Amino acid sequence: MVAAGILSASTPAFGASSNGGIPQSTTCKPFTATKWVNPYPPHEVGKHYQVVVTGTAFTCKIANALVVKFVAEKIKASSRLMPTIGKVTGGPTGYKCSSGIANNHTAYQGNCLSLHPSLSSSSFSWGPYNDS
Repeated sequence: MVAAGILSASTPAFGASSNGGIPQSTTCKPFTATKWVNPYPPHEVGKHYQVVVTGTAFTCKIANALVVKFVAEKIKASSRLMPTIGKVTGGPTGYKCSSGIANNHTAYQGNCLSLHPSLSSSSFSWGPYNDS
């Protein structure tokens, strides 16, 4: 799972729990979406994802809906120097959303971070969950 880089206070949302690994964050209930294929050996395959939200700008429901959209789109590498990192489109205003690129060219893991980070910034990240 890719962890969010900016952390702030939040209250666990319905269907979620406080995340013991990342202070002041909420781990959302896992869900099923577009198939992913890990780009690194042994190239695991799955279709389950989990989201972690920090701050108060995003609920699990909002972040999960965005991730379902992100993982369904085919993405390209951001640059030749970073062939496994891509930019997803249609993220929230004021945020930059980036992703690791799966072997099937989907956004199998990533995050949305504020363009103007502060100690109180909200963010969310997602990644494959428990398929292998």
